[in-house]
Amino acid sequence: MKRGLNVKSEKFERNCNSIPTSFAVLGSWYMKKLLGIIVLGLLLSGCVTTIEPTSQTNNPAKSASTIKIIYSDTNEIYIMAKGGMMTTPIFKKPKPNYFKTAFNHCSSYKKNTYILHKKANPLPYKFTFDPDYAAAYSSSGKDLYDWRQFIHGRTGNKNNLYEAYRFVCANTKNEALNIRPFPERYHGYSEEIRMSHRGTLTAIEQKRFVSSEEIAQNAQKAKERKIKEAKIKEAKRKNFMASLDKLYGKECMGGAFKKKLEKGTVDFNNCLLDKDNDAKLKAKVERELLEKKNTELEKKQTELNKKLAAMPPTERHAYNCTEVFNFKKGTEKFNDCVFKLYTAELDLQKLELEKKVAEAQIKAAANSQAMAEAVANAQIASAKASRRSSDLNNSIKMMKMGSDMLSGSSSKSSSNSSSNDRLRTTCRNVGGFLVCN
Repeated sequence: MKRGLNVKSEKFERNCNSIPTSFAVLGSWYMKKLLGIIVLGLLLSGCVTTIEPTSQTNNPAKSASTIKIIYSDTNEIYIMAKGGMMTTPIFKKPKPNYFKTAFNHCSSYKKNTYILHKKANPLPYKFTFDPDYAAAYSSSGKDLYDWRQFIHGRTGNKNNLYEAYRFVCANTKNEALNIRPFPERYHGYSEEIRMSHRGTLTAIEQKRFVSSEEIAQNAQKAKERKIKEAKIKEAKRKNFMASLDKLYGKECMGGAFKKKLEKGTVDFNNCLLDKDNDAKLKAKVERELLEKKNTELEKKQTELNKKLAAMPPTERHAYNCTEVFNFKKGTEKFNDCVFKLYTAELDLQKLELEKKVAEAQIKAAANSQAMAEAVANAQIASAKASRRSSDLNNSIKMMKMGSDMLSGSSSKSSSNSSSNDRLRTTCRNVGGFLVCN
């Protein structure tokens, strides 16, 4: 069974420490929820501190001498409101002088005054042993206000237990609803009532009086803020136009066969903007064309890889030697090319197998030494594969250069020399087959 009070480790006076135990013997959740307000109001009435903290004795916000303030800051104020037998302040609207005191306090910080509120939302009566429904039924029949119990400060060796209405200082209702309460220790049975109440949480607002002088000051501040923002915007514009002037200034100034424009004029600035827009448009078009070209190349390469992978090894080697390296079928160079591709494919397959064996050995290694040896073998296999692939690429490149020199004219060779320098043939193992691009 849950405890009737949310009391942590704080030590009250002896009679206050016995309250949770006394209340626990009430038995069921049903009785706890229905009788908790009355019983605990009676039991706690003798434990609540009624002495105002000395820090708040001379608080200028007080609207009457009877007002006692427990705590106040820029966001909230707690005004003492002691409950007692058969009284439940959480269901009672604060007195006008409470509102007035809170209003004075919040106005000093140029904020509106709010008290959190749940409007009554009565549930239909039904006999049930459901503790949640019983609690909601007993709590939701009346309007609920932000009255709470909390511990704040000590007197001698005792914690001070207070009961108070909480008022919030904020600029909007939404802001008031999101301000965290100051007291973080012990909220007593009032917290259970707040949680059980089925009404929608909102805030009662009391807007502060704004003088004509303050209105004028706010208007002046708003004007100054707009002027400042305009200056910042203009400075950014000037910097931007200066950067465009460096790029396109000479073009816009004109020449012998073009109208000359003076710097700083509207026409000159429009010219700079037009040049910038044209450059951006051109860059966009070029980027789109490049992306389209790359997409088409990738598509063609994918189709070619699929085609090569589907070919038998002999056909694939013959295709590479004729289409990629331009060797004529039946020639010695062609046969040499096919042989080298076949040999390279076998070597790559062998090295790939060695790598897989080494990786399996790493997983199966039982000790650190075996692990180190397996890792070393894997690294050696990988290095061999990389070196063999590099040698193959160099060999194929030399073969292609020789083929171009023997088959083409001098002019053709010259025109293709720069292109050959940019081209690089790469072979890799795809699905157990050698694919060269």
